[in-house]
Amino acid sequence: EYEGEGGEYGYGSDPRIVTLQTFEESLAVAAAAEEEGGEGIPDAITMILCVGPAERYCSRICCTTSIKNALALKQLKPEAQVTILYHDIRTYGFKERLYNEARRQGVVFIQYAFDRRPEVRVTDAGVEVSVWEPSLQEEVLLHPDRVVLSMPVVPPDGADEVATRLKVPVDMDGFFLEAHVKLRPVDFSSDGIFVAGMAHYPKFLDETIAQAQAAAARAITIVSRDVLEVGGIVAQVDTDRCVACLTCVRICPYHVPQIRAEFDGVGGIAGAAYIEPAQCHGCGVCVAECPAKAIQLIRYRDTQIEAEIEALMQERVYEHTRTV
Repeated sequence: EYEGEGGEYGYGSDPRIVTLQTFEESLAVAAAAEEEGGEGIPDAITMILCVGPAERYCSRICCTTSIKNALALKQLKPEAQVTILYHDIRTYGFKERLYNEARRQGVVFIQYAFDRRPEVRVTDAGVEVSVWEPSLQEEVLLHPDRVVLSMPVVPPDGADEVATRLKVPVDMDGFFLEAHVKLRPVDFSSDGIFVAGMAHYPKFLDETIAQAQAAAARAITIVSRDVLEVGGIVAQVDTDRCVACLTCVRICPYHVPQIRAEFDGVGGIAGAAYIEPAQCHGCGVCVAECPAKAIQLIRYRDTQIEAEIEALMQERVYEHTRTV
């Protein structure tokens, strides 16, 4: 959960301004206290959605979790006033029923724009929240007992370091990025590593379980075999021509080439490039970029391609001669 490092909406300045997770924990305590007299249940709350990083990307679970907790409060105290300030509501699938039920139970929804965000002020009388109501075309002033900030899910500290060590990509928001959203949804571009759950992006438990089962199934296709076969089209380094310029190391999208000291390069210089055949994807990028032409793609060597082009051109010349 995002902890409001930017101090959004006065978070951290008053104990009555809390995060959604903290509010959910307090509801559990209030439910237990209700059996002993109903102490600790607020009479009015205001929830603010799309806080902080959620203005850049949708955290997906915030809207549904906020409405779920609003209904939990209504169950404990039906007369409680609940107002949800939102930029977008995304209760996808059957979770739309929660939204409809919240409307039936009197939860008020007010939409706001990012250029006119709600304002939270702490005064001697309490906490005030002002928001522009687009339908009424005027400011609405709220006096809740509790302001609940629906903080988004953010990547944990160290995710970038893990991505660097495993040589797997992350997206612009810091979550791990799959190889292909449709064709390889749980695979990384690096073979043998799979992704599931909130490491991928924010998702609910049922979605996490389904993706974890898919990742486990993909892993089983590897660990269940005694022998793994790799494709025959892989890049191969001619160490006698390699100058260890690091071009292939930098350009390879799969981070396969390495400079190894045990190999001798051109002129007997210590250190030359090495490409592990089992890891090579055969994309040919290093072959095209190598300035010394020290890398060749098996079955697509320069001599083979040139021979094919020469044969093709000879055939065209022969056909042209016959036509003339």
